[in-house]
Amino acid sequence: MNKTLRVLLCCAVALTVVSFAAAQDIGHISAGAVLPPAATYSNCGTGCTSYNTGSGYFVSGTANTISPGQVLAQEFTNKGKPLTHVIEANGIYTGAPALGAILLTDVKSTSLPGGAVKGGTLKIAKSCPPPTGSAPCTYKPKKAVLTKKGQDMWLCQYLLSTGNGAGDTALWMLSTSDVATDNFAFINGSTSNGSCLKEPWILATGSTRSAMEIN
Repeated sequence: MNKTLRVLLCCAVALTVVSFAAAQDIGHISAGAVLPPAATYSNCGTGCTSYNTGSGYFVSGTANTISPGQVLAQEFTNKGKPLTHVIEANGIYTGAPALGAILLTDVKSTSLPGGAVKGGTLKIAKSCPPPTGSAPCTYKPKKAVLTKKGQDMWLCQYLLSTGNGAGDTALWMLSTSDVATDNFAFINGSTSNGSCLKEPWILATGSTRSAMEIN
């Protein structure tokens, strides 16, 4: 595994991306993502199967020594239908991290994530992500989340692990072409608590967004 870090943002708190070994790029689909008819948003094709299988951003515990408590959030716009599940391309970098996801509101005045959407806590499917490599992982709410047409939301990825798992690191793999304008944010650093709530968010404008499908 190539542990060389490539800093994408020139600032004191940096969003970091890591790469799997080249051998794990076998089967990588480089074709443009195809938006499935049922999806509200996708930058990784039907079932989120078209993404960068070799590189992803850290989603890490608070005891991680490189990017402590890093969480990521990406914005999307609803079509007005109930949100039933999302699919993310995930992998494991170190340890045995347990991933979580949550839907957040959009703060119009700052273009940053806000508070939690009612009923928006998402639970990941069992046996995902795999112990090696990466895979599309499905997250579901307890019941469908009602949305309004044109409503902006953020999908936030964080690490559930605490205690001994706080040093673990997962990956949210990159899209092959989706570059952020003002709709990708992150937080990490020694002051982070590893939560998607009440964080000093930083916009990752100009960075490649992570792979996700909203249904």
